[in-house]
Amino acid sequence: MDTTRKAAGEQHEKNISYQLSRRLPSDTFKIFDNLKLTHDGFSAQIDHLVLHKYGFIIIESKSIHGEVKVNREEEWSRSYKGTWYGIGSPIKQAEQQIEILKSVLQDHAPNLLGRLLGMQKGFRGRQYDILIAISSSAMFDRESAPTHINDRVIKTEFLADSIKSIPGKYAFYKVDSSPWFSEKEMSAITEFLAPMCHQDDSNAELSEEPDNKEQHKVSEENCEILLKCKSCGGVEGLMGAYGKFGYYIKCPCGTNTSMKIPCPSCAAKDTKVSKLKTQYTLSCKSCTKEVCLGDFPAVETNS
Repeated sequence: MDTTRKAAGEQHEKNISYQLSRRLPSDTFKIFDNLKLTHDGFSAQIDHLVLHKYGFIIIESKSIHGEVKVNREEEWSRSYKGTWYGIGSPIKQAEQQIEILKSVLQDHAPNLLGRLLGMQKGFRGRQYDILIAISSSAMFDRESAPTHINDRVIKTEFLADSIKSIPGKYAFYKVDSSPWFSEKEMSAITEFLAPMCHQDDSNAELSEEPDNKEQHKVSEENCEILLKCKSCGGVEGLMGAYGKFGYYIKCPCGTNTSMKIPCPSCAAKDTKVSKLKTQYTLSCKSCTKEVCLGDFPAVETNS
């Protein structure tokens, strides 16, 4: 893997970590990033693991900015610069991780779980779900993918909502229908797994703003400003920023205007805005053309 793709993958994992820690309630979910496990000479590295009342959610992170397809035989492929390549199934990879996770936890069950009717409780009967988190810019072919895989592939911005819905599958009219962990057991498992999480060496700050380093560059030449304030129509003194609804420009008059506009070439509304330094680019998914929106200095924040 080249350094650019490796950096993009690392940033993708950081963005997922940030989204999960910010959007999942800490009293319900416990999050473990870059969890490294070893059992009987076999090792596993789990990108993200979420512990909840009924079990675990394994999240496999895939930083893919092209197209992704899965055929009936569950074989995965992706496009890169116009060429298709076969890739390993992240679901099969996660299934192997689950087996090692179960084994490690089961070996320490007496120290982590209580007893029920005099019998030691274990980890084999717990719930283990798999989610594949792909980049927001990836295009996943949901029409051809098998249903059980389709349901597991989630874009990053929808990941937290998907996780929140999972525990509800194991309760019937709010009554537990699956074995569950007590608060004491949740704490014990958390304390046991936390030391196995490894931080990467970089100290890059996490941000709500998505990483766009792998987006195609648009020539800075003849980069005309295509945006104007929706209130006063002004084009002077505009500044760029990122918020809840994506990139926007801030006008000196105090008005915020979204950068996401219809494609200037084909008028399609299925567009995406990306950023490279202070230059913003609009990409159209319909005609695949890219156009420079303009060069806007960042809005200064008081933080």
